[in-house]
Amino acid sequence: MKQQLKFMLSVAIALFMLFHINQWMKHDPEIWETVENVEWSAGGAGLYFYEENHQKYGLYMMYGSGLPVAGQQTAKIKIINHRELKMDFLPMGYNQVVESKRIYLVDGKLMMDGLNYERLETFR
Repeated sequence: MKQQLKFMLSVAIALFMLFHINQWMKHDPEIWETVENVEWSAGGAGLYFYEENHQKYGLYMMYGSGLPVAGQQTAKIKIINHRELKMDFLPMGYNQVVESKRIYLVDGKLMMDGLNYERLETFR
């Protein structure tokens, strides 16, 4: 009887832990919650992050003189940790090399290539 109770208690604890670990793994880190569906701007350039078909993407936009967006490039996003993203830009034209950039969340701003991107109103 004691062994059965120990066994059932062990199974209950294991199931409880498995459920919570699974929930923790599904939870997106803080950086994605901060950047998703928001446009970020820094001196002639902008970033926008979104999710489509369970894949995270970033849109890098170059603003033009008198044009809202002069050019743009899409990148797949990988979350490194709760304060860092990695953008893998998809190859364009003759350039078949995937270019990677790191983005850091610091004091509510994004930093990439020495530029500080500030949050704008919701993009979509």
